[in-house]
Amino acid sequence: MIHPPARHGMVIAPVRGRIIGRPVPAPRERTQAAPGAGRGWQFPLMLLILMMFGQSFQYVNDFPPLYLLTKAWPLLMLPVAAWAVMRVDLPYRPLLLITLFWTMAITPFVGVVMLGNTIVGAIASTAKVWALGTGFAMAGLLACFRPDPATLRRGILWLGAISFAAFPLLWAVIPEQYYHRGIAETKLFLWDEDRGLRLYVPMFFGMLTLFFTARSCWERPQAWKLLLVAFFFLVMVTLYKQRMPILGAALVILIGAALSAGRWRTAALVGLGAMGALAAIPLSFYLRSDNVARQLGGSLTTRQAEIEAAIAFLDDRPLRWLIGAGSATRIGDTSLADIVGARLFFLADIGWLGVIFEYGAIGAAILLALLLSGLRLAWAAAKVGGPFAAALFDYILYFLISSPVTPVVFAPGELMFCMALAHYLRRRHAEEMPSPSLPTRIRFSSDRNRSW
Repeated sequence: MIHPPARHGMVIAPVRGRIIGRPVPAPRERTQAAPGAGRGWQFPLMLLILMMFGQSFQYVNDFPPLYLLTKAWPLLMLPVAAWAVMRVDLPYRPLLLITLFWTMAITPFVGVVMLGNTIVGAIASTAKVWALGTGFAMAGLLACFRPDPATLRRGILWLGAISFAAFPLLWAVIPEQYYHRGIAETKLFLWDEDRGLRLYVPMFFGMLTLFFTARSCWERPQAWKLLLVAFFFLVMVTLYKQRMPILGAALVILIGAALSAGRWRTAALVGLGAMGALAAIPLSFYLRSDNVARQLGGSLTTRQAEIEAAIAFLDDRPLRWLIGAGSATRIGDTSLADIVGARLFFLADIGWLGVIFEYGAIGAAILLALLLSGLRLAWAAAKVGGPFAAALFDYILYFLISSPVTPVVFAPGELMFCMALAHYLRRRHAEEMPSPSLPTRIRFSSDRNRSW
C-alpha cells in the first residue's frame, strides 16, 4: 500500500505497518530572540562583575560601596575559587597555588618574626594579594556560564570608553577645591606641586581598550583608529599624568605594531631593539643629569630615600633578602616607616625592591614566574584570538614593563583577569574548530559539565 505524501509539519508514515495514535506535528523552528530581549539586567551585571575582577575600585575610596565590595570580592568568590581549583583544568593552577601559599601563609609568619607583627596584623597585611585567588574564581565563572567572547569584548570596551570619557567630564564639572582634600578623603582627584591637578581614574579597562584599538588598527588600518589612539594618549598626558603608565603603554603599542607586521615581524622587532639600544646610551646620561631631578621633583627624592632605607633594613639581616620581612598595616600604632627609620616609606613606591622587601627573593621569583606564565598563556591565545586576545597579551606585557616602578602586588587581580580570560578564549577557539577527521558540516554541542 502506498501512502499519500504527508503534509507539512506531520510525521511521515512508515512504508510498512501503521501509525499508532494521531499524527505528531513536527517541531517548529526555534525563533531567535531579539538581542537583549528579556536580558536588560544581565549586561549591567556583567559590567559590575568585570569591574570587581579588574579591581577597578581597589584604591578609589570616593565610592564607598564599590570600594568595600572590591575589597571583599575575593572573599565572596572563595566558594567559586575552591570549586575551580578542583574542577577546572587550568595551566597555571600549580604555580598559582604555590604563589598563594607563599604570599598568604609563609610571608605573614615571617612578618611576625621579622617585624613583630601581631597575628591579626600579619593576616591583614595579606589583603592586597587576596585578589590572586580570583584567577581561579573568574576561570570558574567563565567555565560555568560560558559567555560569548563577543559579549565579553563589548563589555570591556564599554568600560574602557567610560574610563576615557570620565576624564573630560570630571575635569569639566568638579570644582578645584576637590583636588586639595588629600588622599585620606579622595584617591580620584589629586594635586601635587610637580604635576598640578590630575585625575586618578582606574585605567585597567581603559588600557585594554587602547591596546585593542591599536591591535585592530595594525590588523585593518583605518584613520579613525589612529585618531582614537592619539586621543587616548592626549587624555592621559593632559589629565591622567601618570608617567610610567603612559611610557609603558607607548612602548607596548610599538611592540604590538612590530608583532603585527606579518612576514616583516622579525625585521621590525630587530629594528625596534636596535633603536632601543641606541637610545639607551644618551638616556642613561640624561637620567643622571640634574634636569631629571628638577623635573621629577620630590617624587625622585622620596623614592631614593625609600630605596636607601629598604636596602639598609635588608642588609641588617641578610636572611631578609631571601625570605623577606613581611609588611605592616594600619592596624596598630607602628608603621613600616617607623620600623625602617624613614620619614616616609611605602613598598608600592619601589617596585621589585618592595616585593623583595616583603616576600624575599624567593617570593619575587615565584611572582615573576607567575607573570611570565601569564605572558606565555596570553601569547598562545593571541595567536588564534584576534585583536581582543592580543590586547590581553599587551596588557600583561605592559604589567611586566611597569613592574620596576609599580609592583606586581599593587593590583594582582588585573593579571589574574587577563590570564583567566586568555585561557577561556583559547579553549573556546579550540572547541569551535572543526575536527579534521570529520565532515565540517557536523557540529557537536559542548558539554557544560566537562572540566576545563
